[in-house]
Amino acid sequence: QQYRKKEALKSSGDKNFTQSTPHLGNVQKVTNENALGGQSSKLTASSYNWEEIRQPVAEDDDIITIRFTKTPEQSLGATIIGDKRTGAILIKRILEESPIAACNKIHPGDELKMINNVPVAGKSVEEVREMLGRLSQDCTLTVSSFGAYPEDRESYTAPKSRYFRAFFNYDPKKDTLNPCQDASFSFVLGDILEVVNTEDESWWQAKKYGTVHVGLIPSSDQRLRYLNSRAAKASSENLLYTREHSKKLKKKKDFLFTFGARDHKEPLTYIEVTHVRPSKSKRRPIIITGAKNFGGSCIRKKLLRSFPEKYFLPIKHTTKTDLEGHKCCSKKEFSGLIKQRDLIEYSKAGGHYYGTSYESVRELIVTGKTCLLDVHPQYLPVLCNGTLRPHVIFVEAAAEERIKELKQSNLEELPAPQRKLNGSDIRELRFNSERLLRRYTEFVDTIITLESLSSAVDLIDQVAERINKHPAWMPRKWLENT
Repeated sequence: QQYRKKEALKSSGDKNFTQSTPHLGNVQKVTNENALGGQSSKLTASSYNWEEIRQPVAEDDDIITIRFTKTPEQSLGATIIGDKRTGAILIKRILEESPIAACNKIHPGDELKMINNVPVAGKSVEEVREMLGRLSQDCTLTVSSFGAYPEDRESYTAPKSRYFRAFFNYDPKKDTLNPCQDASFSFVLGDILEVVNTEDESWWQAKKYGTVHVGLIPSSDQRLRYLNSRAAKASSENLLYTREHSKKLKKKKDFLFTFGARDHKEPLTYIEVTHVRPSKSKRRPIIITGAKNFGGSCIRKKLLRSFPEKYFLPIKHTTKTDLEGHKCCSKKEFSGLIKQRDLIEYSKAGGHYYGTSYESVRELIVTGKTCLLDVHPQYLPVLCNGTLRPHVIFVEAAAEERIKELKQSNLEELPAPQRKLNGSDIRELRFNSERLLRRYTEFVDTIITLESLSSAVDLIDQVAERINKHPAWMPRKWLENT
């Protein structure tokens, strides 16, 4: 009993447990777990019943039997592993909000004894999994309770949910490292995930926001291990390719740089977010961004003409005297703003400096006006913070065919910088757009494709109205740092 209690939940590499053979590179091997009855993606937390039908038969042999009523495709919400030393079938983990979790009688580390009164002793994990897969609406599980929860189980409280935005696509069926694909679910970049349990360092229990289906997803650490292993494998293959073909390569260093780590920043997996209600007195600034020649200035001007009482530009500082609509200052004062990092961005033209200050943006925010900013994506890490709380809209260039169509039929609906672009220029614009979006994706809230100036302006206006009327997901660190 003591052995099971201490050893049942050890790391997946423990020699006493059955292990799965698929693994990638140096990634840690994982336990071969199987879901109890059906697939977790079918789990409906509100449509099951359970009852304990036999009390423990002895004080030192805590055996209980639980009857569950469920639909045939519904999962009971737990995974199992095999103990190679004893041959026992043990409960590995229990999914939050599942039928087994609700009954609070079965716990991680418990030994599964019988399924519908059929003993599982001597059977393999796969055989037990097949038995569980055939369970119908009424089923019984008999377990020996040596669980790894605290001795006073009544004092146990489930962890509080946390919310994360995913920054990668995930399909458990394609993940050879997933210990139990049937107990997992797929999601795509941008999905909000409600994580209900992070006790396992490799596999979190979560559900898509607004649903009741709890399943396993890779933790941030697990995802990074997978990416690092894949990168190491690719690097090894590319170095081999370089050695074999070095004589044909004129610029070996450039080749290695192309395939090497051009950016040592840790890959993005999840960002913790929180739901924030809009302020009644302040409106969030709108940042329009994209690749060079995406047409930001044209979109900004059309927005200001179409909605002159809704959108406003921050007043810029300049060293040019008597320039209407600007705050004039000396070169020494402007240099002081740069040193104090009070400027969002600045440039030099005609011997004079021009720049946008944080203060000018804050002045619009506190007066309840929507500030409009058009900046290069490189400024997003500085602008996206809890003080400004901007909504970032990334504008992608339209397809080459669409741009050619606008050139012939309606040139005014095409941003001026794109009117003289040829085919190769357009392809380069789209390539740079995709590259920048990948690099700065963590700061982007909305992506639109510029099919025409009018449609882009309408979409941006709809987004601005929505974010100032309805709650929005923001990085949790924004609120912690304000």
